[in-house]
Amino acid sequence: MVRLPAKLLDMNLSNLSANQLRQAATIKDQIEQLQVELTGILGASAPAPTTPDGRSQKRTVSAATRAKMAAAQQRRSAAKQPTRVVAKPQGKGKMSAAAKKKLSEFQKARWAKINAAKIGKVVPAATPASKPVPASTPAPKKKWKLSAAGLARIKAANKAFWAKRKAAKK
Repeated sequence: MVRLPAKLLDMNLSNLSANQLRQAATIKDQIEQLQVELTGILGASAPAPTTPDGRSQKRTVSAATRAKMAAAQQRRSAAKQPTRVVAKPQGKGKMSAAAKKKLSEFQKARWAKINAAKIGKVVPAATPASKPVPASTPAPKKKWKLSAAGLARIKAANKAFWAKRKAAKK
């Protein structure tokens, strides 16, 4: 059976008559014979095998060969990357019993001071001898409060601002 070139297949074959198709097939046969003769004279290698639609055939590679190729690629990329020095993980630091006791006393004194400031009383707390605690702590500051009239003014200003913005969009 004679395969027709892709260009010829792209053409509308329904418009060709039977004689024209036979003539095209004959010319194709002649071209193939001339190509074989030319190859024999010039000693050129045979053209790469193609599929019926004119594309070149893809080569198939076995799974084992693909694995070898992947391993080789990994080796090549590993050789390109700089070597990394992995640091040895360090253990957790240990705290001595004396250090734990000192830290515990310090935290107890700290929280006693904070709680006393909340209540408004001065409670003497056990502190390390190295740091004296002041006899009294300053009274906490009063919080600022907004009057009802001030709050009403702020609400009215916000309402006017958003009404103006909404009207501007329309």
